[in-house]
Order: sequence, then C-alpha cells, then structure tokens
Amino acid sequence: MLFRSVSQSRYIGLLQERLVVFDDKQNLSRGRFVIRNFDKKIDDFVVNQIGNYNANKAGVGAVFEYSEMAQNLMNLLCMAIKQRGGISINFDYGYNFYEFANTLQVIKNHQKIDFFQGLGNADITALVDFVALDKIAKKYQLKTSLISQREFILNLNGEERLQNLIKENPAQKVDLIQRFNRLIDKNQMGDLFKVMIIWQD
Repeated sequence: MLFRSVSQSRYIGLLQERLVVFDDKQNLSRGRFVIRNFDKKIDDFVVNQIGNYNANKAGVGAVFEYSEMAQNLMNLLCMAIKQRGGISINFDYGYNFYEFANTLQVIKNHQKIDFFQGLGNADITALVDFVALDKIAKKYQLKTSLISQREFILNLNGEERLQNLIKENPAQKVDLIQRFNRLIDKNQMGDLFKVMIIWQD
C-alpha cells in the first residue's frame, strides 16, 4: 500500500493501494505495478493500522506494507500462549518503527534481483512489521520484548560462549570469530535481525 500525499500540518487521507498486474497471468509475464484509484476504505484501514501519528509522519511516496498472513499467524500464536502459557522467541529480518520504505524484494542465490524477472523461480520476501505484531500481542495482554539480534546474543553471554568454543576448537578460531561477528555486527545481521519475545506473567 502506498502513501501518495500527506500535508505538512495534518494527514489529509490520500492513501492508495499498489497492485501487481500481468498482461499474461498464466506465465506471469509483462508485469508492472499499478496504483489503484483512491478508496476511503483502504485509507481508513491503513490509518487504523498505524495510527494518526505515523500517518502524519509519512511523506509523499512513503510505503506501508501489510501482511494479513503474518497478522493471522500472530493472533493464533498469542491465543495459544494466553490459553496454555509458554513463551515465543521469534527471529527475523524486520523493523520496530515505521520508516515507510519499500522492502518487497526477490532473492535468488542470496542476491537481490529485479522483482518481475524473479517471479516463479526465486523467493519473494519483505521485512517483518514487528510494530504490528507487537500491537497484536498487547491486545492479548501479553508481555513483549523486541530487541536486535545483537542485543539478544550479547545479553545471553554470547561472547563467553564464543570463547568456550574457541578453547574446544582452537584450529577453528578465525572461522568461529567471523561467524560470531556476522551474527552481531551492526552492518550485517546484528541490527537487521530482530528478536521478539512474547510471554505472559
């Protein structure tokens, strides 16, 4: 879903939905993005999802992404925790505040490729909206913690674990350090991956 226009002083409700259209639907060829005409129901839906504060903050061309499947799964997960107890620890690429960026992408052989060229033979992915998932968990009155993967690993004494592994496998020291740094480095997986923990008292 795409923000088309926002006034500087007050949100004026000009959200429009972005669709994927194919001239040849059977072969998924000659695809393109198309912006639907303004629909107040879509506009109201997005504002309800993100709140007026975030809607006011979004600029022209800002993008809001919505995953119905992720939200349905989160509702099921929260219901299970509420009824049976337990804890959920979820790792994924995602964001914990709205930057209104387009994160939809196609990945093949660990590389980003053109969206329409990759359809049918590569993975389609987008960052997880942890803001929305956290909102669902709080609706069930569950406790949540949302931190970076770097914080999670370091708070669990990851560096101490690394040193123990090096002592047990001294010949693999360089490889172990490189792998550990990849997990916690802010420019690699450390900040891009988030960890969402959900539980009840």
